Amino acid sequence: MKTLVIVNPAASGGKAIGDYESQILPLLKKMLKDFDVNYTKGPGDAWKIASAATGYDRVISVGGDGTLNEIVNGLKSSERNLPIVGIIGVGTGNDLMRTLKTPEQYEETVKIATGEQYVLADLLEVDFTDFEGVKQKRFAVNVVGMGLDAAVARRLNSYKRKSRGKAGYVRAFLIEFFKSRKVPMTVEADNGKHNGKYFIVAAGNGEYFGGGMRICPGALLDDGMLKIVEVGCRGKFHVLMNFPKIFAGTHLGVKGVYSYDTRAITVESSAPVPIEMDGEVVGTLPIRISVRQKQVKFTSSVPS
Repeated sequence: MKTLVIVNPAASGGKAIGDYESQILPLLKKMLKDFDVNYTKGPGDAWKIASAATGYDRVISVGGDGTLNEIVNGLKSSERNLPIVGIIGVGTGNDLMRTLKTPEQYEETVKIATGEQYVLADLLEVDFTDFEGVKQKRFAVNVVGMGLDAAVARRLNSYKRKSRGKAGYVRAFLIEFFKSRKVPMTVEADNGKHNGKYFIVAAGNGEYFGGGMRICPGALLDDGMLKIVEVGCRGKFHVLMNFPKIFAGTHLGVKGVYSYDTRAITVESSAPVPIEMDGEVVGTLPIRISVRQKQVKFTSSVPS
């Protein structure tokens, strides 16, 4: 298999390049006879590199969820058959790896990323409005979140590397939580149209966001459906008391939390509600999300 490795040196606040050179590169050399490497220099580079990559049977992402998102979007921007996509997570989240049940130890991660077993996964096609008011279309691979989690992601991404991870997420959550309020949203899905006030509305292809929070338990990468979770709750104290349940994925039984499956969803609001896609804050509501089935092959220890 002809392989291209795309490395984001800045992932995880610069930790990625050190881990790549000291641990990942020796393993790649051991497990692959030959491969090409390209390094990103800034936002959007992984997208450009992937879109120009031709003749490869496999592309491996070395970075975080945002790097993986750019690579998939870059590959999808051409009409050619997509190569297998390997994932070596060195970012602050690595949430898609959790859904794929990929071990965090580099030796196992590299072994899976350089293998030939894969899951033929769906993608989320997202139509949204960026911060300049321009309508955009983009693919998400994992979770799209609206509301409080997007504000948390924006704050978390501003932290230095040592302040990130699960502890960083909790810190960012608490800061944004005390500033936040429920906002009115109009949601239209397969089961009809409804209005409500929510802290978070999440649409999951995968189960996890925020560096290990199981926001959409039961979401499957290859079932052609979105897992929607609406967090309304009765008030801030109620949210705060039940917040730890999101890590375990047991929050669906909490009063004011609603979950259902749909093939597509449209969300609007009279308020300027931010949205995040695979951990990157990209714009504001309105948004439409639909499922594109069986679009990309992600390397996995358990094949489809």
